[in-house]
Amino acid sequence: EEMENILGNKIAAIQTVSSIISSIESQEALKLLFRVNGRDIGPPMYPSYINYNGVYGQFDPLEIHKRDNCLACGDIEGEENVQIVVPFDANIEYIFKAMKIIGYNLESEFWMITNPMTKKFYWNPYVPSLKEPNLKLKADLKINSNTIISLTPIGKAKENSEIKKYNVIITYM
Repeated sequence: EEMENILGNKIAAIQTVSSIISSIESQEALKLLFRVNGRDIGPPMYPSYINYNGVYGQFDPLEIHKRDNCLACGDIEGEENVQIVVPFDANIEYIFKAMKIIGYNLESEFWMITNPMTKKFYWNPYVPSLKEPNLKLKADLKINSNTIISLTPIGKAKENSEIKKYNVIITYM
């Protein structure tokens, strides 16, 4: 009775919602781990997405479908989605090194680097002012972690490449 007087008719706090969501995530992780080891302790949650409705104080399931034109889960012809991990002091040149490490041998002389959101040019080998391989991604270009950049072929690479664009997610280590 004292607890009712203290709480009254209040909406769940952020901590409560976060606790519930993390417990659901933990439970789903355990189900999958047990399943990998040959023991089924229950089916994974379906649909796998839920939304907390703060107005009504309830969780609602969300049906989410893949879209062909989605950058994360779609399959756009001529585009590759890749993620590279770079050090905090990485420069433009390191983008091409990282692409080579993950199996894409791109010559910097034939690829342009832009930000698809702001349309800003970071690297263009045909423009002297945009051909500075030692510019730091974070300090000079203000590229934050999880920023998407685009590598687009130009010149000889445009003629010979089946790929029209690489969507590259930059992550700092």
